[in-house]
Order: sequence, then C-alpha cells, then structure tokens
Amino acid sequence: MLALAGCTGGDDEHTRVPSNATRSLDVAVERLLDAGLRFRIAEFPSQPAGVGLEGYFVRLQTPRAPARVPRGSTVTVKIHRSPIPSPGFPTGHPPTVVVPRVTGLSYTEAVARLPEGVWLHLGRVPPLTAEASVNGLDAFVVERQQPKPGTCWRTDAGALQEAAAVSAPFASTYA
Repeated sequence: MLALAGCTGGDDEHTRVPSNATRSLDVAVERLLDAGLRFRIAEFPSQPAGVGLEGYFVRLQTPRAPARVPRGSTVTVKIHRSPIPSPGFPTGHPPTVVVPRVTGLSYTEAVARLPEGVWLHLGRVPPLTAEASVNGLDAFVVERQQPKPGTCWRTDAGALQEAAAVSAPFASTYA
C-alpha cells in the first residue's frame, strides 16, 4: 500500500472559501456563489445618498480563506461602507424628471429604472440571510419610496431623500 502525505482526491462535495477581504460586496457575492457557497450579512452600515449596495466592501469573513468547507456552507461577511462620501453629480442631466415607480422591484431593477440625475438613497437595509443569498444583491426588493411615483423632481435638488428604501429579502421564495 502506498500513501502520499498531503494529497487529496477530487472532492466535489467541498470547496475552498475565496478571499474577499477589501473586495466590493457585489464582487464578493459573485465569488462566493461561484464557489458554491451561501453568504450571510449580519448588518449594513448606513451609506450616503447615491451609494448603492455596490458601495460596501468586505472587512472580514468567517470562515476565512482558504478554508475548505462543504459546498452550500454559509460564509458570514462583515462589511463596511465605501470611504468615498457620494458619487459625482452628473452633468448635462435634465432639469426635472418624473420619478418612476420602483416599489416591489429588485435592487438591480430599481437602479436600472431610475432616470439620469436621480439615484437611490438606501434608508434601511436589513440583514441578509443565507437562504436569500442565492439571489445575490437581487435578494433585496424596494419596500417603499419617497417621493411618490409620478412626482416631478428637480434634479438640481440633489439626491432623493429616501428615494427608495431597499429592504426585505424575497421571503416568498423560501416560504
């Protein structure tokens, strides 16, 4: 019998946890899902208006890379907000826009629907469960918005106050 120290056979039931320290949340989410893992985000620090979910960065994750874990395991991610205070205000935007309805849309759909000169202000972002993490950042859906859809908004007024509060993972998917 021949035994080789340090060699492992192909194990499709396990995967290595990728290193995500200092990566943006959207990149970290993609890397974890690609590795066959779920993720959990316990707390979202507040962000200035105009900085979306992509404005968060991974500070720490448990288990840490390059731990080998069973596929489907949950990695807990601690995040911090972007050091950049807010996005640059676009030039050449229209002076007024009609605020679209974004309530009920996923985060990505809501951002895509906003006209030039308008951006989301994330009012409250709840923890993200491992079960909902399979949807990535689209696990978040807009719960409410202010101002109301159809409002004529002056874009020189700056960011919408509570333009949309991103909230609640898609609970019905896992009921």
